[in-house]
Amino acid sequence: MPELKITIRNKRASGTGTIVCGNSDYTVLWDLDEEWASFDTKTMRVQLPDGTHQDVVFTGNSAGLPVQNTAGWVSIGLFAGDVHTSRGADFRVLDAITTAGGPPAAPAKDVYAQVMAKLNQLSDVTAANVAAAMGLSGLAADDQIMVSSVDADGKPTGWRKKYRDVLNVRDFGAKGDSTTDDTAAIQAALDEVKESRVRFRATSNEQMQANQEKLRERRSASEQPQSDENA
Repeated sequence: MPELKITIRNKRASGTGTIVCGNSDYTVLWDLDEEWASFDTKTMRVQLPDGTHQDVVFTGNSAGLPVQNTAGWVSIGLFAGDVHTSRGADFRVLDAITTAGGPPAAPAKDVYAQVMAKLNQLSDVTAANVAAAMGLSGLAADDQIMVSSVDADGKPTGWRKKYRDVLNVRDFGAKGDSTTDDTAAIQAALDEVKESRVRFRATSNEQMQANQEKLRERRSASEQPQSDENA
């Protein structure tokens, strides 16, 4: 907390310190001679450049300085009772970075509420929350994710698992249990191979062969000529 120090001897005040506009945390520390010992309550007067003043009633040997909004010089002195006064100590008041444009405006209520909501969310962030927000599921330890789509400004709009150098059809939903038809999963993996140029591995040789056989059977059936019922 910044401090201004004022010494009064024989009603004459001298001080050290500089004031920056717009701050409310300045404290004035008083070093008084015996004349003021009998006064527990005193008044600090701040004489402003425009001829007006600010009065602060205080007890003890310190007082909070009112906010100064005009650069220039102020004079700070003391009085107590009816007859005890002092001269003022002069202090330079400097512009703050916000002086020219005025103090920052408080954010609109709706904006403030949005900011606070975001901060409240950040106070309880977990890996599960992040995954849910990104639409990710089915990940395993050490899996990596990648951007799958972006908007016109290049901001991510979708995410997906980043496949390693070798693709496993299980990552695409294949079961490899010799019962489930894994054709769609295998085709999805093959499509990914074409797009990302990675190597491909099936769940097992037996299942891969079984699925290939099914593909050949379906292709053969689709190529047979249709019978003409009207012939």
